[in-house]
Amino acid sequence: MKKPLAMGFAQRFHERGGDPQRFRRGGALRGEALAERLIESGDPAHALDAGFAAIAADPLRETPHRIVIRIHLDEGNLREAMRQYDFYRRIVGEQLGLAPSPQMDALVDGVSRHDEEPRV
Repeated sequence: MKKPLAMGFAQRFHERGGDPQRFRRGGALRGEALAERLIESGDPAHALDAGFAAIAADPLRETPHRIVIRIHLDEGNLREAMRQYDFYRRIVGEQLGLAPSPQMDALVDGVSRHDEEPRV
């Protein structure tokens, strides 16, 4: 199986004395910062792309998942918000044996899976 380009770069970074965790965290932080700036500038579509890029950099980091969920909620895409929440809840449960933080739960608290009107 071929490794994704970013994984290969992270491995080379580590082989040259760099910390791969620091590499992943840096990518996630840059993606989060960009997503926040794009949200503030009124560009939710590109903010969503930046949020997903941050998730790809560090899938177990909660902050980019919260950003993506917040964008979905702001856009009225409740099912997508809940899908992202469920994905995060599942991976941190399986990988780390943890549950989402109270901040994550508060984002979706009160959102029913049936609140979104079907689009015709």
